[in-house]
Amino acid sequence: MLDQYGFGPHSWLEIFSISENATYRVSDPDSGRVAVLRLSRPGERSRAEILSEIA
Repeated sequence: MLDQYGFGPHSWLEIFSISENATYRVSDPDSGRVAVLRLSRPGERSRAEILSEIA
């Protein structure tokens, strides 16, 4: 799954928190790239709300 977002095969996830969302740190040791992945329950937020948060 992470390869779809440009992360290498040695990438891993580390859970930060679970509440209304599950939040993970994504680390790619080969490139040094680090990102945050936040998953919310289906229907929790509209597409417009998500895009507003990203902006």
